Amino acid sequence: MGGLWRSFAGFRRISLHLWRTLAGLWRTSLHLNTFFYIYGMKTTITILSISSLLFLSSCSYCQIEPEECYKVDQIASVRTLFESIARQPEAAEQLITTAERVAGYSDIAELAPISPAIMREFGYARGECIGACAEALGRQPEMAQTLIELGVQFLGEAGSEEIPDSANAYSKVRALPLLLESIARQPEAFDLLNELSITLLGIDLEEVDV
Repeated sequence: MGGLWRSFAGFRRISLHLWRTLAGLWRTSLHLNTFFYIYGMKTTITILSISSLLFLSSCSYCQIEPEECYKVDQIASVRTLFESIARQPEAAEQLITTAERVAGYSDIAELAPISPAIMREFGYARGECIGACAEALGRQPEMAQTLIELGVQFLGEAGSEEIPDSANAYSKVRALPLLLESIARQPEAFDLLNELSITLLGIDLEEVDV
């Protein structure tokens, strides 16, 4: 009888341990569920926040009219005109006519006014074209007047109504590398390059600050 009672007591202790273990597992499960629920909410909120920022950014970009963005492409495409004249000056007339028809404009006034939304990109593209014009002048000094006139026609004169000062400021930094290369390659054409700089960038390369 005593052995039976001891067996029953042992079984009771095992049952209590088992119930405590199950209770502990249940509490752990609750904690894990709570953790993953909160973590999931935080993750969802983070993803939604990032998506919202991207959506707002894309909306602000979409506010730029396609016609305005196209102006940047139009002026950028003229760069090849100057490069082509430098390679084949005898074909200048045909090259100019082709550029006018394909680029879709024959005078900078057709691209004015320049929207503030594209001011930087437009100024950069214009500056690269001015650099190409300077490079062409350095290679073909005898075409200087034609190239400068084309620069005024397609790129606009510094200080003119069509070219705001802010756009011209961006143009300066992009035109500089090729302007320097042109001076280094053809020092004897410095006066012609200076005329180009005064006309298109509004900077006299010979002017001495006092």
